[in-house]
Amino acid sequence: MKKTALWKDAWRAIHGNGKRFAAMMVIVAVGVMMLGGLNSVGRDIRAGLDEFFDDTSMHDIMIVSTLGLDDDDIAALRRVDGVKDAAGEHVESVTTTVDGKQSSATVTALNDRGIDRPYVTGGRLPNAGHEIAVTKQYLDDAGKSIGDTLEFSPDDSMTTASAASVAATESAGSSADDTSGKSRVADTTTRTFADGKYTIVGTIIDPNDIVNPSGPLALISGGKTVYPMVVSADALAASDDGNVTDLPYTSAVITVAGAAAMNTYDDDYLDTVVDARAAIERIRKSREQARTDTVRQAALDNAMRTLDAQKTTIAALPNGLPAKTAAEQQLAKTEAAIKETVAAIPSATWIVRDRSAITSWEDVKTQSEMITRLGTLFPVLFLVIALLVSLTAVTRMVEEDRQLIGTYKALGYTRHETMLKYLVYSGAACLFGGLLGDTLGLIGLPFVFTRRLISRIYVLPGYPLLVDWRIAVGGVLLFVIVITGAAAAATVGSLRLQPAELMRPKAPKAGRTIIVQRVGFIWNHLSFLGKVTARNLFRYKSRAYGHRRRARLYRAHDRRLWHGIIRVHAHAAPTPRDHDVRRHGCHIRRRSRRRAAGAGRRCARRLDPAAAGRQRDAERGPRRFRRRRDNGARPD
Repeated sequence: MKKTALWKDAWRAIHGNGKRFAAMMVIVAVGVMMLGGLNSVGRDIRAGLDEFFDDTSMHDIMIVSTLGLDDDDIAALRRVDGVKDAAGEHVESVTTTVDGKQSSATVTALNDRGIDRPYVTGGRLPNAGHEIAVTKQYLDDAGKSIGDTLEFSPDDSMTTASAASVAATESAGSSADDTSGKSRVADTTTRTFADGKYTIVGTIIDPNDIVNPSGPLALISGGKTVYPMVVSADALAASDDGNVTDLPYTSAVITVAGAAAMNTYDDDYLDTVVDARAAIERIRKSREQARTDTVRQAALDNAMRTLDAQKTTIAALPNGLPAKTAAEQQLAKTEAAIKETVAAIPSATWIVRDRSAITSWEDVKTQSEMITRLGTLFPVLFLVIALLVSLTAVTRMVEEDRQLIGTYKALGYTRHETMLKYLVYSGAACLFGGLLGDTLGLIGLPFVFTRRLISRIYVLPGYPLLVDWRIAVGGVLLFVIVITGAAAAATVGSLRLQPAELMRPKAPKAGRTIIVQRVGFIWNHLSFLGKVTARNLFRYKSRAYGHRRRARLYRAHDRRLWHGIIRVHAHAAPTPRDHDVRRHGCHIRRRSRRRAAGAGRRCARRLDPAAAGRQRDAERGPRRFRRRRDNGARPD
């Protein structure tokens, strides 16, 4: 049998119930937009940070040692299985003048491997000894621009690991330059970078700190501002012998083989880094011991050079002099003290960290996970709302089309063919709403979040627009299945009835006492409309789940409602629509009944003055029995 009439009726239903259709479509669109959009936002943020880390060759593992590291340590790290490359870094905490005040800064020398390379936003990176690159925040706060100069000095209150290791190394250096034998530790700690003025040649974004300094995270933290700065390797200060290679590295930065091809938040990436860390742990003890021996031997050699000079001076003195004997004794004590001091130098300890130790990495992870959780919660909420709205809408349509359904069944249409109209109605709302939601969620919502909101928190240069078609298509299918299933459930009850029963008006639901009526102190204090509403909510459960009673329903049936009240007190036979009103009126207190009757009469006079006059005449009796208004006399 051709279904032309059914298809026409289905499309006419969409046109005739446009408001319901639009409401369902909007709810589905919002749900799909939240599902696909918020998940896309979290994914785009993580992908933006991963792309930024790849562009700057961000380290996967960092090692900091309490005694610093040397070239032998870096070479040993490069030979570890799973390590792609390793480089040593020189970092120093300094103070500089910003807007007339002393502020803290961290100066880092560029390494020759390109690891942790800053992202250039203006100008260029330094390539000469007295060139420096700073952040845009520093230029704004200091009132400087590219081409200006700045100066900095070591910050004694914020000693870096490099300075700490040098101090530990040199603390064993002592001299016996007085004949009394009093030993003292010579302060031979050198600074990491050379003195002088540095010319600003560019602005950068430090990959270790991508938090917007003027954003909410910086304001919430309220910490002291530390300005990142970058210099070239030529800016390193020379040691006493003029060789900059003797300066220990502050830290070692390592990239893991194959990690750049993975997202920094994926489980595969984390597993790869864990394997590389396990391989590093296998050489950790030996390298710590080697570094400890190197530092102690260097401290001993430095101190012994001073003692050797003293020995030469003492040996030149004539034998037998009391001063020579005393000097030799003091020299022996000094040598023993030096060896004891060198032996007391603490052993080197490696601190191995991955990207999770970077505050920005952890912040992005937390923010993206929170957005993703919202992308799961909100769609569930809108799915439930769409389910209730569609269930109510289709139920009303089925009640309105009751005789039409009976006609279709009488003509020989099957249940599935008759149900087609309502499935097309709900399915079309889901498809159109899902298409609109995917468009807004995969393009509009990520743009608003990343370009307008997330850019205020982080200073990443860009965010890629990634589309996960599994979520885009799966979200639409989820709403289609749930909504059409609700439509099928709403129609299956009527389709089970016989055509003859469907063509007759539906019998009113039998009245019964609800549970609230049994609680007198609540029921007796409800108004008339409150009691009607309570009975309807308990008798028609669907109204309690998402369907709001419309005010125009009372306006449309105002005449019928008040006439029903009048018939209640006139003991007239109620119509099916007045059945609940009649039963309800029997439980109203006597005073309430009188008030309702008076209100009904006033409403009747307003709606139909002629009918109200006839009813008044019927209630007052024949005219000859009325009292005259002028003198109160009865007629003869």
